[in-house]
Amino acid sequence: MPKRDAPALEHLQADLIFLMNHYTGRPCRNTAGAITQVLQGILDHPLIELFPELRCQCARGLNQWRLRAGVEAACRNAPLTASLH
Repeated sequence: MPKRDAPALEHLQADLIFLMNHYTGRPCRNTAGAITQVLQGILDHPLIELFPELRCQCARGLNQWRLRAGVEAACRNAPLTASLH
């Protein structure tokens, strides 16, 4: 049973897809940073061990997104601040 304070895994996945789509249209290190936070949230989720392939893919992607967050040019506009839910 997930902890009460842990977001639902499917919400984290939806956030990840949203952010990756946003990044595709407008690459930005702030968005890449947000993606790293969501990936880490998925890896820290209490149910992630039930999904070994998802865990493996998130772990692989985390370092790549960390690099993008540090290397990409700064956003031209203010960072995305709207709530995803």
